Amino acid sequence: MKITHIDQVKFAIQARSHTVICDQPAENGGGDAGMTPPEFLVGVAGFLRCFLCRAVPEDPNLAESGVEVSVTAEKLKSPHGWATSTFRSRARFR
Repeated sequence: MKITHIDQVKFAIQARSHTVICDQPAENGGGDAGMTPPEFLVGVAGFLRCFLCRAVPEDPNLAESGVEVSVTAEKLKSPHGWATSTFRSRARFR
């Protein structure tokens, strides 16, 4: 992976042939051109949950597609970090 500073608090993250932008909202000095670093982290955690639902289905009647995971996280002001994360999973069945 390669991370490149673009401008202000905006960065490009490259992996293989893919590029994503990481930025801050305007109120944090950015241009809101991409997710913030904490949003990426929470998104990756949600992706892993969703991926595992598909890779290791507990129910043989789970449909081929339609797994959805919603993640909410409470952000701490000080010290910086996350207080809690909640994962909710939904799936379609045959």
